[in-house]
Amino acid sequence: MYRKIRVKQGDCSSAFFKIGSYAFEKVDEQCMGTEVYKYQFQIGMSIESEIDIRLWIEDIIPIVKFLTTAPEELRKYIQLFEENTNPNEECLFHDFRTKFIDFAVIKYEVNKEMREDIFLCGYSMDEKYVYIVVKTFSLITLSEVYTGIVENCRVQDLKLILDEDIRWIRLNSYKVKDDIQILSAQDKEFLKKTLVKTNFDIFYKIFRQIDAEGFLSKKLYDEYMYRDGKQLKQVSKFFSPYWKLSSNLPEKAKNILYLHDEVPEDEHIDSYVYAFKPSLMKYYLQNWFEDFTLRMVKDMDWGNYHVMHSMKGCRFNFFNNDDENNVREIDLIIEIQRDNNSKIIAVECKKTLSRKEIRATNKKCKEKVLESGNNIFDAFIHIGCFKGDVEFDVPFNGTREKYKQGIINAESDSYDAPFYAFTIKSIGDYQKKILYIIDEIFKNW
Repeated sequence: MYRKIRVKQGDCSSAFFKIGSYAFEKVDEQCMGTEVYKYQFQIGMSIESEIDIRLWIEDIIPIVKFLTTAPEELRKYIQLFEENTNPNEECLFHDFRTKFIDFAVIKYEVNKEMREDIFLCGYSMDEKYVYIVVKTFSLITLSEVYTGIVENCRVQDLKLILDEDIRWIRLNSYKVKDDIQILSAQDKEFLKKTLVKTNFDIFYKIFRQIDAEGFLSKKLYDEYMYRDGKQLKQVSKFFSPYWKLSSNLPEKAKNILYLHDEVPEDEHIDSYVYAFKPSLMKYYLQNWFEDFTLRMVKDMDWGNYHVMHSMKGCRFNFFNNDDENNVREIDLIIEIQRDNNSKIIAVECKKTLSRKEIRATNKKCKEKVLESGNNIFDAFIHIGCFKGDVEFDVPFNGTREKYKQGIINAESDSYDAPFYAFTIKSIGDYQKKILYIIDEIFKNW
């Protein structure tokens, strides 16, 4: 069975390593409190000795206290405590890949109470860079160390190369396990065809009609599916003919689709309508716009921006507890970086964007994200394929197009967060608008 490391304060008879009041023991992987986080910083400055690195850390993070008189060479601890480590056990020192190792504690406040945690620091240096590897046993500890180093480097204008934004690591820690959704071959092909610019213009018209009626009339089908007398097979292949029946109910008549593969023997061909097959219709209604947006984000030209990470359709509990009522699903999350500055943005994709949808989504963001005290998002964006009754009042500069912008106000001590909302008309329109909104987020937040 795989063995993991757990750190404890106080006496521990099973400890394989002790320092100060802290003890490290090997436990079964099922045990609680065994998460270990490792992070590397590459800093553009010249420091000649490992003790100077320690002094620099003490200077920029005053809440850090070191437990030894000086850093030791890493090989000392490997030889003493891990030279004969079982490959099935997690290592405490072997994975540092630095020349020196150090031990420190950091004090910080959580829920108005002071806490103290241990962390390990590894040091290496060359003529141009200092390399610091930090290993912690809580995300809060890692966040405190990360924030102290990053903020100081920015103040001193030091070149800084990071593994990744610590907030993205934290984000993954709040994820709730979900079943993986696998697209069918038909769904994949459908998504691929909608991403073709010339196809999308046709699909956009069709989608509006499908959302309104559930089908295309034969007249509209012929109008949309033929160009210069030739059928647009890239589009028409996803549609099938169905028989439309009328059900005379008391006080009103209701049209229904008779979904059957066999075409009825009837001469009234105009009674036929065209629609997606049921399995494709389900994908279109539930997941297509999210997948479309993810591909847009990944494939478009971002200019000076870089998409560092993305994840789609994940569920989170930012309260980090077992209460299902605190779970929040987010359609798409992206991390955008420019000039060593990154923004993490939550995106909600709606087929038709309405005032009700925006209010409801913002309410969930407030109650299940902001009020948790663990909000890591710089902004929230609502994107609609079509516009409902929402009123846009902020112009995109140089155009007649408008978007909506406001603030999600937190009631607790948590920070407020901005939200944006817009709708699209084409692939080119989508790309221009999302770039504009990202520019606004970087400028103002």
